Amino acid sequence: MTISAAGDVEEGQYAVFTVSVSTAISSDLTINYSVAQTGNYIADRSLGDQTVTVRGGRDSATLRFLTLENTVHEADGSVTVTVQAASNYIVGTPSAATVAIANDDPLPMVRVVYATPQGVDPNPVYMKAVEQAIQDVQIWYAEQLDGWTFDVQSPIPEHCTLGNTEDYYDRDGGYHRVIEDLQHCVPIWYETPAYVWAVYPDVGFICGASDLGKGGYGITILHRDDLEGLANPEGYESCGYYRPHMGWIGGLAHELGHALGLPHPPGCDEGLEDVCDYDAVMMLGFTKYPNAHFTEADIAFLMESPFIHKRLEVN
Repeated sequence: MTISAAGDVEEGQYAVFTVSVSTAISSDLTINYSVAQTGNYIADRSLGDQTVTVRGGRDSATLRFLTLENTVHEADGSVTVTVQAASNYIVGTPSAATVAIANDDPLPMVRVVYATPQGVDPNPVYMKAVEQAIQDVQIWYAEQLDGWTFDVQSPIPEHCTLGNTEDYYDRDGGYHRVIEDLQHCVPIWYETPAYVWAVYPDVGFICGASDLGKGGYGITILHRDDLEGLANPEGYESCGYYRPHMGWIGGLAHELGHALGLPHPPGCDEGLEDVCDYDAVMMLGFTKYPNAHFTEADIAFLMESPFIHKRLEVN
C-alpha cells in the first residue's frame, strides 16, 4: 500500500492524493491513514485518523481535501497524508505524501486616499504633500522599530471623488459619511485584514463641530487643515493652534498609529500627569515630530502587527 500526491496547490484548491495497491483487489479494502498540516488550510474535521475504501476490482482510491481560502496573508502551509499499518495489508514506500499549499493573499498594506467632494478639483500640491508625508512616516516607523515598518500600496495617494458636496462631510457625522461615500472607489471598511486606511478628504474642518481628524479600527480620516499643514513648509494654524510643518506629518504618524490599534499612553486619558508619557508620538509628542517616540508597549504591539513586515535600512 503506497500513497502519492497530485501536485502543489494554492489556497482554495483541492489537495489530491492517491492511495494505491500493487494489484487490483477482488473485494473492498479499508485503508487507515492520518492527516496533518502546517498552517491553517485544512478543516479540523479532515485532520487526524481517517479511513478510505479501495473498491473491489480497483487498485486505488483518491483523497481530496479542499483547502481553506480567505483574505488574510499568512505563511504558506502543507498537508501530509500518511498510510497507517493494518493486519490486512502491507504498507509500502512511499507511505506518506505532502502537498504544499501556497497563500495567495497579498501582504497587508497601508492605503492612502485623497478624496475630493463634488465641486472641489483635485489639488496636485496636496497630493504630492500626502505622498511625501506617508513616506516620511514610513521611515520614522522603521527608525523606531529597528528597521521594520509598514508598506504602502501604489499609487500614493489614490484619488477618489466623493458623491456629495463639502458641507455634507464637514460637520459631525462626516467621518462615517466619508467612509460610506468611498465605497464606490475603494474597499474601505473598519478592521479589514488586508488594509489599513489613511484618508485625506479635501474638506474643511469646523472647529468644535466636525468629527474628522481621528483614527481607529483600521481607518484614519483627516481633513483640509491637515492637507494645508503638509503642504506649507512654514506650518499652519488650525482652531487657534499653530503647528509646525513637521508636526502635521507627526499628526499622520499619530493617527496612523491609532488605525493600527495603538491607544494613548497609560494615564494620559485620565489626566495622570505623573504617569502619562506626554512626549510619546501617541500623545502630544507628535507636535514635536520627528523628535518623538513610541513607548515600549507601542513597539511590542506593532512588532506583532501583520502590517509591520517591510524592512528598511535606516541609520
